[in-house]
Amino acid sequence: MRFSRGSRNFVLGFVALVAAGYGAWQGYAFLQLQNFVLRELPVTEVNLVALDPKAGYRIIVANQIAQVVEQRGEQDETGFSDEELSGGASAEGASRLPVKDLLQALQGDDNALSQFVMSLNKISENDLPPNPVKWRQEDLELAFNGDSALRAQLEKDLNAKLDGTPLDEVRPSSLESGIVVDFPVEVTIKENVHHARVLVEYRTAFAREVMRRLEDRSTITEDTIRGTYLDEAQKILNGTKPKENIVESIRAKFSDARKAELRRAPQRVLGAVTVILNNEQMKSAAIEPYEASNGQRFHNLRVDLNDEGMKRLWKYSRENRGFQVLLTVDGIPVAAPRFRSELISHQVTINQLADARLAQDTADVINHNR
Repeated sequence: MRFSRGSRNFVLGFVALVAAGYGAWQGYAFLQLQNFVLRELPVTEVNLVALDPKAGYRIIVANQIAQVVEQRGEQDETGFSDEELSGGASAEGASRLPVKDLLQALQGDDNALSQFVMSLNKISENDLPPNPVKWRQEDLELAFNGDSALRAQLEKDLNAKLDGTPLDEVRPSSLESGIVVDFPVEVTIKENVHHARVLVEYRTAFAREVMRRLEDRSTITEDTIRGTYLDEAQKILNGTKPKENIVESIRAKFSDARKAELRRAPQRVLGAVTVILNNEQMKSAAIEPYEASNGQRFHNLRVDLNDEGMKRLWKYSRENRGFQVLLTVDGIPVAAPRFRSELISHQVTINQLADARLAQDTADVINHNR
Protein backbone atom coordinates (compact mmCIF):
# COMPACT_ATOMS: atom_id res chain seq x y z
CA MET A 1 0.00 0.00 0.00
CA ARG A 2 1.31 3.46 -0.92
CA PHE A 3 0.47 6.63 0.97
CA SER A 4 -0.18 9.94 -0.73
CA ARG A 5 1.99 12.86 0.25
CA GLY A 6 -0.90 14.32 2.29
CA SER A 7 -1.49 11.06 4.18
CA ARG A 8 2.22 10.73 4.83
CA ASN A 9 2.38 14.26 6.19
CA PHE A 10 -0.63 13.55 8.43
CA VAL A 11 1.02 10.41 9.89
CA LEU A 12 4.29 12.24 10.49
CA GLY A 13 2.41 15.08 12.11
CA PHE A 14 0.49 12.70 14.36
CA VAL A 15 3.70 10.92 15.44
CA ALA A 16 5.32 14.25 16.14
CA LEU A 17 2.31 15.30 18.21
CA VAL A 18 2.42 12.10 20.22
CA ALA A 19 6.16 12.47 20.73
CA ALA A 20 5.71 16.06 21.84
CA GLY A 21 2.95 15.03 24.24
CA TYR A 22 5.07 12.22 25.64
CA GLY A 23 8.02 14.58 26.04
CA ALA A 24 5.82 17.13 27.78
CA TRP A 25 4.50 14.44 30.13
CA GLN A 26 8.00 13.24 30.94
CA GLY A 27 9.02 16.80 31.65
CA TYR A 28 6.04 17.32 33.93
CA ALA A 29 6.73 14.09 35.79
CA PHE A 30 10.38 15.04 36.17
CA LEU A 31 9.50 18.43 37.61
CA GLN A 32 7.01 16.90 40.05
CA LEU A 33 9.28 14.14 41.31
CA GLN A 34 12.86 15.37 40.89
CA ASN A 35 13.07 16.71 44.44
CA PHE A 36 10.72 14.17 46.00
CA VAL A 37 12.63 11.66 48.13
CA LEU A 38 11.17 8.30 49.13
CA ARG A 39 11.95 8.66 52.79
CA GLU A 40 12.32 5.45 54.73
CA LEU A 41 9.02 4.52 56.36
CA PRO A 42 8.57 2.47 59.52
CA VAL A 43 6.40 -0.62 59.56
CA THR A 44 2.93 0.11 60.96
CA GLU A 45 -0.35 -1.81 61.26
CA VAL A 46 -1.12 -1.53 57.55
CA ASN A 47 1.65 -1.51 54.96
CA LEU A 48 2.15 -1.76 51.23
CA VAL A 49 5.51 -3.51 51.02
CA ALA A 50 7.74 -4.25 48.03
CA LEU A 51 10.37 -6.98 48.08
CA ASP A 52 13.22 -6.91 45.57
CA PRO A 53 13.26 -10.36 43.90
CA LYS A 54 17.05 -10.28 44.03
CA ALA A 55 16.63 -11.19 47.69
CA GLY A 56 15.90 -14.74 46.53
CA TYR A 57 12.18 -14.76 47.38
CA ARG A 58 9.10 -14.03 45.34
CA ILE A 59 5.52 -13.08 46.08
CA ILE A 60 2.86 -15.47 44.84
CA VAL A 61 -0.86 -16.01 45.25
CA ALA A 62 -1.72 -19.67 45.79
CA ASN A 63 -5.29 -20.71 46.55
CA GLN A 64 -6.14 -17.00 46.85
CA ILE A 65 -3.62 -16.62 49.70
CA ALA A 66 -0.69 -14.21 49.37
CA GLN A 67 2.62 -15.81 50.25
CA VAL A 68 6.34 -15.09 49.96
CA VAL A 69 8.29 -18.17 48.95
CA GLU A 70 11.87 -19.04 48.12
CA GLN A 71 12.59 -18.46 44.46
CA ARG A 72 13.36 -21.55 42.42
CA GLY A 73 14.26 -21.54 38.74
CA GLU A 74 14.15 -18.67 36.28
CA GLN A 75 11.60 -15.89 36.68
CA ASP A 76 10.82 -12.87 34.55
CA GLU A 77 12.71 -9.63 35.04
CA THR A 78 10.70 -8.76 38.12
CA GLY A 79 10.80 -12.24 39.63
CA PHE A 80 7.08 -12.92 39.18
CA SER A 81 4.85 -14.51 36.56
CA ASP A 82 1.22 -14.20 35.55
CA GLU A 83 0.75 -17.87 36.38
CA GLU A 84 1.84 -17.21 39.94
CA LEU A 85 -0.49 -14.26 40.23
CA SER A 86 -3.46 -16.32 39.16
CA GLY A 87 -2.64 -19.03 41.67
CA GLY A 88 -1.61 -21.47 38.94
CA ALA A 89 1.93 -21.86 40.22
CA SER A 90 2.42 -24.25 43.08
CA ALA A 91 4.27 -23.21 46.20
CA GLU A 92 4.45 -26.83 47.29
CA GLY A 93 7.88 -27.67 48.67
CA ALA A 94 9.07 -24.06 48.55
CA SER A 95 10.35 -22.51 51.74
CA ARG A 96 8.00 -19.75 52.92
CA LEU A 97 9.16 -16.46 54.29
CA PRO A 98 7.73 -15.68 57.76
CA VAL A 99 6.25 -12.29 56.87
CA LYS A 100 5.15 -11.39 60.39
CA ASP A 101 8.64 -12.03 61.80
CA LEU A 102 10.11 -10.05 58.91
CA LEU A 103 7.96 -7.00 59.59
CA GLN A 104 8.46 -7.17 63.36
CA ALA A 105 12.21 -7.48 62.83
CA LEU A 106 12.09 -4.30 60.74
CA GLN A 107 10.36 -2.67 63.72
CA GLY A 108 13.35 -3.58 65.91
CA ASP A 109 11.88 -6.64 67.65
CA ASP A 110 14.92 -8.83 68.40
CA ASN A 111 12.77 -11.83 69.38
CA ALA A 112 11.11 -11.75 65.96
CA LEU A 113 14.53 -11.24 64.36
CA SER A 114 15.76 -14.37 66.14
CA GLN A 115 12.89 -16.40 64.73
CA PHE A 116 13.48 -14.86 61.29
CA VAL A 117 17.20 -15.71 61.24
CA MET A 118 16.54 -19.28 62.36
CA SER A 119 13.72 -19.75 59.86
CA LEU A 120 15.73 -18.55 56.86
CA ASN A 121 18.57 -20.87 57.90
CA LYS A 122 16.12 -23.78 58.27
CA ILE A 123 16.78 -24.12 62.00
CA SER A 124 13.63 -25.14 63.85
CA GLU A 125 13.04 -25.11 67.59
CA ASN A 126 10.93 -28.22 66.98
CA ASP A 127 14.17 -30.10 66.34
CA LEU A 128 15.55 -29.17 69.76
CA PRO A 129 15.11 -31.35 72.86
CA PRO A 130 11.69 -30.94 74.53
CA ASN A 131 13.22 -29.59 77.76
CA PRO A 132 16.41 -27.99 76.53
CA VAL A 133 19.33 -27.23 78.84
CA LYS A 134 20.36 -23.86 77.38
CA TRP A 135 23.88 -22.50 77.55
CA ARG A 136 24.56 -18.97 76.33
CA GLN A 137 27.80 -18.35 74.45
CA GLU A 138 28.81 -15.86 77.11
CA ASP A 139 28.54 -18.46 79.89
CA LEU A 140 30.20 -21.15 77.81
CA GLU A 141 33.23 -18.93 77.31
CA LEU A 142 33.41 -18.33 81.06
CA ALA A 143 33.35 -22.10 81.63
CA PHE A 144 36.05 -22.62 79.01
CA ASN A 145 38.23 -19.89 80.52
CA GLY A 146 38.37 -21.03 84.13
CA ASP A 147 35.07 -20.46 85.96
CA SER A 148 35.13 -23.66 88.01
CA ALA A 149 31.44 -23.67 88.97
CA LEU A 150 30.25 -23.17 85.38
CA ARG A 151 32.76 -25.71 84.09
CA ALA A 152 31.54 -28.36 86.56
CA GLN A 153 27.91 -27.72 85.61
CA LEU A 154 28.67 -27.83 81.88
CA GLU A 155 30.56 -31.12 82.22
CA LYS A 156 27.63 -32.55 84.17
CA ASP A 157 25.17 -31.44 81.46
CA LEU A 158 27.39 -32.99 78.77
CA ASN A 159 28.19 -36.11 80.82
CA ALA A 160 31.82 -35.60 79.83
CA LYS A 161 34.83 -33.52 80.78
CA LEU A 162 35.81 -30.76 78.40
CA ASP A 163 38.90 -32.75 77.38
CA GLY A 164 36.58 -35.47 76.04
CA THR A 165 36.87 -37.93 78.93
CA PRO A 166 33.52 -39.51 79.95
CA LEU A 167 32.38 -38.92 83.53
CA ASP A 168 32.14 -41.74 86.06
CA GLU A 169 28.39 -41.19 86.51
CA VAL A 170 25.82 -41.98 83.83
CA ARG A 171 23.13 -39.34 83.22
CA PRO A 172 20.72 -40.67 80.54
CA SER A 173 19.08 -37.26 80.03
CA SER A 174 22.46 -35.69 79.20
CA LEU A 175 23.31 -38.49 76.80
CA GLU A 176 19.96 -38.15 75.03
CA SER A 177 19.57 -34.37 74.96
CA GLY A 178 22.97 -32.78 75.50
CA ILE A 179 22.78 -28.99 75.61
CA VAL A 180 21.34 -26.22 73.46
CA VAL A 181 23.85 -23.53 72.54
CA ASP A 182 22.37 -20.02 72.54
CA PHE A 183 24.50 -17.44 70.74
CA PRO A 184 24.08 -13.95 69.24
CA VAL A 185 24.19 -13.13 65.53
CA GLU A 186 24.61 -9.48 64.57
CA VAL A 187 22.28 -8.36 61.79
CA THR A 188 22.35 -4.86 60.33
CA ILE A 189 18.90 -3.46 59.56
CA LYS A 190 18.79 -0.04 57.91
CA GLU A 191 22.27 0.79 59.25
CA ASN A 192 21.33 -0.24 62.82
CA VAL A 193 22.90 -3.31 64.42
CA HIS A 194 20.50 -5.78 66.06
CA HIS A 195 21.17 -9.09 67.78
CA ALA A 196 19.33 -12.27 66.96
CA ARG A 197 19.73 -15.26 69.30
CA VAL A 198 20.18 -18.57 67.53
CA LEU A 199 19.61 -21.94 69.20
CA VAL A 200 21.41 -25.12 68.10
CA GLU A 201 21.75 -28.52 69.69
CA TYR A 202 25.08 -29.99 70.79
CA ARG A 203 25.88 -33.50 72.03
CA THR A 204 29.32 -35.01 72.37
CA ALA A 205 30.39 -37.61 69.81
CA PHE A 206 30.64 -40.03 72.73
CA ALA A 207 26.99 -39.45 73.76
CA ARG A 208 25.77 -39.83 70.17
CA GLU A 209 27.57 -43.17 69.82
CA VAL A 210 26.13 -44.49 73.10
CA MET A 211 22.62 -43.51 72.03
CA ARG A 212 23.13 -44.98 68.55
CA ARG A 213 24.01 -48.35 70.06
CA LEU A 214 21.06 -48.20 72.44
CA GLU A 215 18.65 -47.53 69.58
CA ASP A 216 19.58 -50.92 68.17
CA ARG A 217 18.50 -52.71 71.34
CA SER A 218 15.03 -54.20 71.61
CA THR A 219 14.81 -53.46 75.33
CA ILE A 220 16.59 -50.75 77.27
CA THR A 221 17.15 -50.93 81.02
CA GLU A 222 19.37 -49.03 83.43
CA ASP A 223 21.86 -51.88 83.24
CA THR A 224 21.80 -51.76 79.44
CA ILE A 225 22.50 -48.03 79.45
CA ARG A 226 25.28 -48.36 82.02
CA GLY A 227 26.87 -51.32 80.24
CA THR A 228 26.87 -49.56 76.85
CA TYR A 229 28.19 -46.38 78.47
CA LEU A 230 31.09 -48.16 80.21
CA ASP A 231 31.97 -50.08 77.06
CA GLU A 232 32.24 -46.90 74.97
CA ALA A 233 34.00 -45.06 77.80
CA GLN A 234 36.64 -47.78 78.01
CA LYS A 235 37.43 -47.35 74.30
CA ILE A 236 38.26 -43.72 74.94
CA LEU A 237 40.18 -44.38 78.16
CA ASN A 238 42.41 -47.03 76.60
CA GLY A 239 43.00 -44.97 73.46
CA THR A 240 41.06 -47.16 71.04
CA LYS A 241 38.93 -44.13 70.18
CA PRO A 242 40.25 -40.56 70.23
CA LYS A 243 38.98 -37.97 72.68
CA GLU A 244 36.84 -35.22 71.23
CA ASN A 245 38.00 -31.64 71.68
CA ILE A 246 34.68 -30.54 73.15
CA VAL A 247 35.64 -26.87 73.52
CA GLU A 248 36.59 -26.73 69.84
CA SER A 249 33.39 -28.54 68.80
CA ILE A 250 31.16 -26.15 70.75
CA ARG A 251 33.01 -23.05 69.56
CA ALA A 252 32.51 -24.20 65.97
CA LYS A 253 28.78 -23.73 66.54
CA PHE A 254 29.23 -19.97 66.98
CA SER A 255 32.43 -19.27 65.07
CA ASP A 256 32.73 -15.98 63.18
CA ALA A 257 32.44 -17.89 59.90
CA ARG A 258 29.25 -19.64 61.05
CA LYS A 259 27.71 -16.38 62.23
CA ALA A 260 28.54 -14.72 58.90
CA GLU A 261 26.82 -17.60 57.11
CA LEU A 262 23.72 -17.35 59.33
CA ARG A 263 23.32 -13.60 58.83
CA ARG A 264 23.81 -13.59 55.06
CA ALA A 265 20.28 -14.47 53.89
CA PRO A 266 18.33 -12.58 56.59
CA GLN A 267 20.34 -9.41 56.05
CA ARG A 268 19.87 -9.67 52.27
CA VAL A 269 16.09 -10.05 52.62
CA LEU A 270 15.70 -7.34 55.25
CA GLY A 271 17.67 -4.95 53.05
CA ALA A 272 15.47 -5.75 50.05
CA VAL A 273 12.23 -4.57 51.69
CA THR A 274 10.73 -1.19 50.84
CA VAL A 275 7.71 0.11 52.73
CA ILE A 276 6.00 2.09 49.97
CA LEU A 277 2.96 3.11 52.02
CA ASN A 278 1.95 2.77 55.64
CA ASN A 279 -0.77 4.15 57.91
CA GLU A 280 0.60 7.68 57.58
CA GLN A 281 -0.34 7.97 53.90
CA MET A 282 -3.69 6.16 54.03
CA LYS A 283 -6.58 8.56 54.63
CA SER A 284 -9.54 6.22 54.35
CA ALA A 285 -10.69 2.95 52.83
CA ALA A 286 -13.87 1.36 51.51
CA ILE A 287 -14.93 -2.09 50.33
CA GLU A 288 -16.62 -2.67 46.97
CA PRO A 289 -18.09 -6.20 46.70
CA TYR A 290 -18.81 -7.71 43.30
CA GLU A 291 -19.61 -11.07 41.73
CA ALA A 292 -17.30 -12.62 39.13
CA SER A 293 -18.56 -14.34 35.99
CA ASN A 294 -18.19 -17.73 37.69
CA GLY A 295 -20.47 -16.61 40.51
CA GLN A 296 -17.68 -16.23 43.04
CA ARG A 297 -17.91 -13.17 45.24
CA PHE A 298 -14.88 -10.87 45.54
CA HIS A 299 -14.15 -7.53 47.15
CA ASN A 300 -12.12 -4.57 45.93
CA LEU A 301 -10.38 -2.48 48.58
CA ARG A 302 -10.26 1.20 47.64
CA VAL A 303 -7.73 3.25 49.62
CA ASP A 304 -7.58 7.04 49.52
CA LEU A 305 -4.07 8.50 49.85
CA ASN A 306 -2.75 11.84 50.97
CA ASP A 307 -0.38 13.86 48.77
CA GLU A 308 2.73 12.11 50.07
CA GLY A 309 1.16 8.70 49.47
CA MET A 310 0.20 9.63 45.92
CA LYS A 311 3.74 10.81 45.13
CA ARG A 312 5.37 7.82 46.80
CA LEU A 313 3.32 5.38 44.75
CA TRP A 314 3.84 7.47 41.63
CA LYS A 315 7.61 7.60 42.01
CA TYR A 316 7.97 3.94 42.92
CA SER A 317 5.73 2.76 40.07
CA ARG A 318 7.57 5.03 37.64
CA GLU A 319 10.94 3.55 38.60
CA ASN A 320 9.80 -0.06 39.02
CA ARG A 321 7.49 -1.13 36.21
CA GLY A 322 5.55 -4.36 36.66
CA PHE A 323 6.29 -4.55 40.37
CA GLN A 324 4.37 -6.60 42.89
CA VAL A 325 3.73 -5.77 46.52
CA LEU A 326 2.26 -7.22 49.67
CA LEU A 327 -0.56 -5.54 51.50
CA THR A 328 -0.11 -6.53 55.14
CA VAL A 329 -2.31 -5.96 58.18
CA ASP A 330 -0.84 -6.73 61.61
CA GLY A 331 1.86 -8.77 59.92
CA ILE A 332 -0.57 -10.88 57.89
CA PRO A 333 -0.37 -10.80 54.06
CA VAL A 334 -3.83 -9.76 52.85
CA ALA A 335 -3.19 -9.36 49.12
CA ALA A 336 -0.40 -9.31 46.56
CA PRO A 337 -1.36 -6.81 43.86
CA ARG A 338 0.83 -6.31 40.82
CA PHE A 339 0.98 -2.87 39.25
CA ARG A 340 1.94 -2.88 35.59
CA SER A 341 1.92 0.84 34.86
CA GLU A 342 2.72 4.21 36.34
CA LEU A 343 0.26 5.09 39.11
CA ILE A 344 -0.73 8.71 39.47
CA SER A 345 -3.74 8.97 41.71
CA HIS A 346 -4.81 9.80 45.22
CA GLN A 347 -6.67 6.50 45.18
CA VAL A 348 -5.36 2.96 44.81
CA THR A 349 -7.56 -0.11 44.42
CA ILE A 350 -6.57 -3.60 45.55
CA ASN A 351 -8.62 -6.04 43.50
CA GLN A 352 -10.07 -9.50 44.08
CA LEU A 353 -9.94 -9.97 47.83
CA ALA A 354 -11.78 -13.25 48.37
CA ASP A 355 -12.14 -13.08 52.16
CA ALA A 356 -14.89 -10.60 53.01
CA ARG A 357 -14.00 -10.39 56.71
CA LEU A 358 -10.31 -9.84 56.00
CA ALA A 359 -11.14 -7.14 53.46
CA GLN A 360 -13.47 -5.38 55.89
CA ASP A 361 -11.02 -5.68 58.79
CA THR A 362 -8.34 -4.08 56.63
CA ALA A 363 -10.61 -1.15 55.76
CA ASP A 364 -11.63 -0.80 59.42
CA VAL A 365 -8.00 -0.62 60.57
CA ILE A 366 -7.21 2.06 57.96
CA ASN A 367 -10.28 4.10 58.87
CA HIS A 368 -9.63 3.73 62.59
CA ASN A 369 -6.05 4.98 62.22
CA ARG A 370 -7.29 7.97 60.27
